[in-house]
Amino acid sequence: MKQSYYNQLVSAGDVNVLYNTLSQNLVALDECEMAWLDDLDHCPNEAFVNTLKELQFVHDDPESECEWLKYQHLRYAQSNHIFDLTINPSQECNYHCPYCYVLKRNGFMSEAVQDKIVEFVTDQYNEAPFKMLRVNWYGGEPLLGIEIMERLSGMLRELCAERDVEYCGHILTNGSLADEAMVKRLVENCGITSVMPTVSGKGAMQDWQRPAKDGSMNYEKIMHNIDVMTKAGIIVLINFVTNPNNCDGCAELAGEYYGRHNTEIRLTETFPFENGTVHLCNAERTELKYFTPQQYADYRVKFYRSMDLGAEGYRKVLEPLRLHCAGWMRRGFFVDDLGNVSSCMVDMDVPGERTMFNVLDWGTDRLKIDWSRHVALTNLNPMDFDDCRHCTVFPICRGGCCDHWLNSSADKCSAFQNWKYALPDIVLDYYKALCAEGAFA
Repeated sequence: MKQSYYNQLVSAGDVNVLYNTLSQNLVALDECEMAWLDDLDHCPNEAFVNTLKELQFVHDDPESECEWLKYQHLRYAQSNHIFDLTINPSQECNYHCPYCYVLKRNGFMSEAVQDKIVEFVTDQYNEAPFKMLRVNWYGGEPLLGIEIMERLSGMLRELCAERDVEYCGHILTNGSLADEAMVKRLVENCGITSVMPTVSGKGAMQDWQRPAKDGSMNYEKIMHNIDVMTKAGIIVLINFVTNPNNCDGCAELAGEYYGRHNTEIRLTETFPFENGTVHLCNAERTELKYFTPQQYADYRVKFYRSMDLGAEGYRKVLEPLRLHCAGWMRRGFFVDDLGNVSSCMVDMDVPGERTMFNVLDWGTDRLKIDWSRHVALTNLNPMDFDDCRHCTVFPICRGGCCDHWLNSSADKCSAFQNWKYALPDIVLDYYKALCAEGAFA
């Protein structure tokens, strides 16, 4: 009998907590049980061992969990159930965030490209029917191309209705244009059910880190628009893009919004993306700072504590992902404003080098598809590598960024290694929340 690779043991004072990141089970152990845990083969208490086995803390062969996770990755990556399509109606943006890495380009998606996207999706359905079409709008600022979104959404929704396919619309936006009139169009004409607005601080900090091109101060407008979206029935996933400059304001704002109707909180980190020194757009041109993994781990713990999550909130924070990114998916495609089709979001910023084909060539003699990168991404399985197979954090990250796996200079764990530092404190906070709610009474 051996322990699961996904056990996290946390001791603080006289409290010993055992948590499993895959099963999400948690138990408190006394000193005697701690000693038994270290020598399960000679444990005199059979009931204790059986309980740990039932709760998936111990296994006859821990590798069976790894194989199950490998199967789950294959299942979701190779599934025909969902067709995931990310569309850039334009690379233009009404903001000029100093840390932005997105390739800037003027112009909007033509009707010819839109029509070919519909043809491509139709042919993909006819080849292998899917049950859900998930469309993610991205940019630039996609709301600058609302007319394109409406036209293309209308055609895609009609396609789905004729074939009894569920349609799911999502948009990533800076939130500045999502007023009442715009939200009405998103719901009625685009089938949008969820929105991810990006927030980088509170008050002036938001406007310094995410400045509008016209110089306007939009913090209050964005907060108002978030409320407009939630009242319209849209799920709003507020994405706090955090760094040492804005972290206090982000934590405070997250505490204000946590638990509101139709609102979810997401925490991400500002990455330098090799841009060199970046300055905020305040009068002092303050240098933008970045977290070290340990600093980000400490902040992650502080961020969750600021929201007074409760046991259910911590359970969701620790909830295993199916896949971190649609780039892993065999039926996941990304289309930019020019019609270039690629395999992951990062690829859209490297046109030419990583383009699989241009959708304008679909159905013509000109069509030549370079499947190499798409095949490489979708055939990758992190569980083929011991570093992931035996990593406690893997059920939470599920491999992280797929592009990093094909980039020899990238650290595969860069986006999630902070979890290794943060996990013990988060598990302990989860246990305290359970105790406060009487779970161990």
